[in-house]
Amino acid sequence: MEIPNSVFSVIDHARSGRPGGCYLDIPSDVLHQTVTESEANKLLDDAEISRKIDSIRSVGNDEIAKAISLIRKDERPLIVFGKGAAIARVEGELKELVEKTGIPFSPTPMGKGLLPDCHELAATAARSLAIGKCDVAVVVGAWLNWLLHFGEPPKWSKDVKFILVDIDEGEIELRKPYLGLVGDAKRILKVLNKEIKDDPFCLGGLILGGKGYLVGTPDELKSALTESFSARKPAVINVTIDPYAGAESGRMQHKN
Repeated sequence: MEIPNSVFSVIDHARSGRPGGCYLDIPSDVLHQTVTESEANKLLDDAEISRKIDSIRSVGNDEIAKAISLIRKDERPLIVFGKGAAIARVEGELKELVEKTGIPFSPTPMGKGLLPDCHELAATAARSLAIGKCDVAVVVGAWLNWLLHFGEPPKWSKDVKFILVDIDEGEIELRKPYLGLVGDAKRILKVLNKEIKDDPFCLGGLILGGKGYLVGTPDELKSALTESFSARKPAVINVTIDPYAGAESGRMQHKN
């Protein structure tokens, strides 16, 4: 009975939450044992009956309200998303959140492609400036590991507040963010979008203390440079040389 239960447990753990590999060690003497087909079927049936699959936690209204309040009152928010967001297929919800609030975004390498790099709110071209200046970071399905400098200074501001959206409660407990939203990213973003829709706001284009530009011609680039130098403020100039460049990782023949 113990082996069927262990097999089901390993499979369920590998597929649920944040998917990943699992290891099950079965002693060699057990592997050489034999049972009848009827015994095997009964063991499997009993294991199936006792099988327990953890339900996905729902985020409370108070947590959603706290997240929205934090985003509203801070001046330089940033949205970061990674592999977990890709697994949850949240591209539609992310697009709605970004465009509804005017918050710039920066994907991790495994989050590339959920939103286009040529989007006017893409901060990919100024990633270091974005994470260094933001005062609140909404991190969706991405670990605060070495790729994100562990969420620590000097790459991030010492006063930055993290809102972590992750299906893995262990990640929230490990990082101890200002606010942790544990659950399915797609569901959480849908609720956030609904609550914002009922009381809309837009932070506009001055998130990083300057202005953002999306240019596609030499004249547009010259104009953006002239204007940004005159303003003497930070500026994000996203130059699109090839509209398909950066649409997915690994497309090395296109260079932006």
